[in-house]
Amino acid sequence: MKKIFTLFLLSILAFHVALSRTLKPNTWGFDGTVSAIVADNSYTYFGGKFHYYGPPTGAIAKITTHSNFPDMHYPVINGTVYTIAPDGKGGWYIGGKFTIEGSQQQENLAHILGNGTISSWDPTTDDIINKIVVDDSAVYIGGYFQHVNGHKIKFLAKINRLTGKLYTGWDPAPDETVLDIALRDSALYIAGRFKDIDNQPQRYIAKIKKKSGSLIKKWSPLPNNVVHTIALSGHNVYFGGEFTSIWSGGGGLLCCQS
Repeated sequence: MKKIFTLFLLSILAFHVALSRTLKPNTWGFDGTVSAIVADNSYTYFGGKFHYYGPPTGAIAKITTHSNFPDMHYPVINGTVYTIAPDGKGGWYIGGKFTIEGSQQQENLAHILGNGTISSWDPTTDDIINKIVVDDSAVYIGGYFQHVNGHKIKFLAKINRLTGKLYTGWDPAPDETVLDIALRDSALYIAGRFKDIDNQPQRYIAKIKKKSGSLIKKWSPLPNNVVHTIALSGHNVYFGGEFTSIWSGGGGLLCCQS
């Protein structure tokens, strides 16, 4: 009985010590379950159901073009990053469905500075951001969200690049999800699952005025199904998706003049 009681006290002590220790930041880990550990004089061996052992990066990582090892000073993103856009100063705007380790405020959208820290720019959305594009004064976002900074605005929004405030008077009002955005001069090209822009028929792809958000009606390819992606080159707009035809024929991938 005395031996059992001693072992019980030792177990409580070990558990208390384990709880009182703080895990070292950037401690390497596994992507699955470890079910066995043995050690000899030189090595420790782990067995279990896993495929990876390495440094924890979260959902975004920075590596060089000549190294596979990540920069461990980069912020840890918990969730999924779907889109990254350069800020022109060595930093990045990121969007997706995530929170940031150590931040109580920022969700789904953030600005990483050139030194790897998170800036104080902190707009938030209530759902996924699929795409970010940036110009000199604004950040444009498209996705599944229906609120930005607590304001009701669906699927497409314009945010002040310096303050993070929503441009509340700018609202193209697509009726469904925006999947991609491309920017050229004074216009935005948007693609997605929508069939209306500002209560006007405009299915799956549209061109809108960057400043006002109003629809440019004379540009209207009219694909017969969802457009997932857009690319601009010269005076041409390339887009791909689930469609099989547009008003001028073609399917799956098409180019038309901007």
